[in-house]
Amino acid sequence: MGMIYIVYRHKQRNRLRRRRCRRRRLQQQQQQLAQQHQQYLQWERSFISNPINSVVTDHHNKDSVQPITIEFDLTTMIGRRNQVNRRRLVQQEQELEQEQVQGRRQGRRRRGRRQQQQQQQQHLQQQRTQQHILQQQQQEQQEQEQRHQQHRQFLQILWQQLQDRLQQEEEERRQQQQQQQQQQQQQQQQQQQQGQQQQHQQYENTITFPMEFGEVTITVRSNRAVIVNIQSSVAVPDGPASSPLTTSTPQPVVKVEPDHPDYSQFLIDNIV
Repeated sequence: MGMIYIVYRHKQRNRLRRRRCRRRRLQQQQQQLAQQHQQYLQWERSFISNPINSVVTDHHNKDSVQPITIEFDLTTMIGRRNQVNRRRLVQQEQELEQEQVQGRRQGRRRRGRRQQQQQQQQHLQQQRTQQHILQQQQQEQQEQEQRHQQHRQFLQILWQQLQDRLQQEEEERRQQQQQQQQQQQQQQQQQQQQGQQQQHQQYENTITFPMEFGEVTITVRSNRAVIVNIQSSVAVPDGPASSPLTTSTPQPVVKVEPDHPDYSQFLIDNIV
């Protein structure tokens, strides 16, 4: 922009100089015309005041020289001179007008050229700015694409990490579930084994107490440990009635099989 402004100022100065030179030329021409007109007026005045004598020579007889006085018609001569001067003035005015017209045309052409140059320069500047903007946009797009790629890679890495964690958690859960299932199975097996052991184990209680006709021995066999309470109200001949040995809680009579864990209740209920 700085170089363009300097060139424009230089051209403007040249235009002003040319205009000044044209004005000076026109002024000089006008001054010359005025001087010529004044000289012509002075000549007319001197011509009117002094008569004109001319010598006419005979070309056939060079030796014979006869002075002849010729009277001129001043009005006709002045008229002719005026016509000539008018023609000259008209021609000069026409020339000046032509020069002015040419100058105007040249000025218009120059203005048109300047406008064209300015338009071309503006167009070039616009193209440069557009190219610069396009380059910036392309760079921004490339940067955005790179950022998008980086974000995608980062997201992929995070997704993989999350999947790995989920898989690990699922595996841990499966392992825990398997362990719990194994523990439950072990507990169930232990309980089953304990139940089987309890079923196979038989508790045996033997109680002996005296009666009138002798001693009575009662044996209670059960699949589980129970408390047996048998009371005797029969008097013994050598002493008072025997004190109660144990107490048993009354339970309803239930018909069960010998393999059932409550099989002892059947015996106790029948005995009491």
